[in-house]
Amino acid sequence: MWSHMPACVATPSMSPAPTVPKRETVARKPVTMDSEDRAVERRSGALTGCKVLLGICGGIAAVDSVRLLRELRRHGADATVIMSYSAQRVISPLAVEWAAGVKPVTEWGAEMAQLEPHDAVLVSPATRRCLAAHVHGVLDTPLQMALSAARGRRDPIMFVPSMHSDLFDDPVTDDLCQALVAEGASVMWGEREEGRYKTPDAVQIVADLCHLVNSRRPERRRVAVTLGRNRSRVDAVRWITNSSSGRTGWGIAEHLYRMGHSVHAVAGEVTSQAAFKLPFVTSADDADDMLGAL
Repeated sequence: MWSHMPACVATPSMSPAPTVPKRETVARKPVTMDSEDRAVERRSGALTGCKVLLGICGGIAAVDSVRLLRELRRHGADATVIMSYSAQRVISPLAVEWAAGVKPVTEWGAEMAQLEPHDAVLVSPATRRCLAAHVHGVLDTPLQMALSAARGRRDPIMFVPSMHSDLFDDPVTDDLCQALVAEGASVMWGEREEGRYKTPDAVQIVADLCHLVNSRRPERRRVAVTLGRNRSRVDAVRWITNSSSGRTGWGIAEHLYRMGHSVHAVAGEVTSQAAFKLPFVTSADDADDMLGAL
């Protein structure tokens, strides 16, 4: 006969429930901008010791401000930034602070940093409203106050406008730019693409700003730089040449231009290109053409 065995019932005393380990509470560190993360590679000392004020207006080109600020720092500039109210809707002040290493001026404040003297003032992008307000002396924003103060001190000022082609073609825009140039400011236009005038790249803008600032220094020179491969005929069927790529010559010409000298580059056949557009470049096919250009 089968024996009846008592049923086994699991109870808490017989099989204790597993315990869940408590999660350790880890205090989150505040987000900070590490100085190493913001470091840039120094490319020249053209702006070493120079205090540059960058004004950022509300055009869509304001998204390029991070690249522009880092390029300024690559050449030694100590940057101060003022953002218009519209610019803050296009790009975050936090991103600008990361690129500049300092907090941008975003509103009126008791410090009035916009009135401090600077070695140069760069407005990029510059909207047409900014151009008109400066020409007519309207001081309704910290940036316009800074521009007015810089004009009074005769500081170098460069505007880099960005706008649709229809606005550029408006005769009033030309009148504003002529008024700015007449009072000593520099106006730098980019190429016309996709129905609008876009700002040039950061390398070009900073190179022209370096030249503008340093051209005021004493002992600036007119310099001719020959570069690239050329050939010289021996007779009707033979000639001698070299294997120059032009890279060293471009580097010399770029440095001299940034330092404020008037540079004329005479280029033979090259396999490298300049980092930015130099104002005076002449192409030469052979040694005689190169000599004639000098």
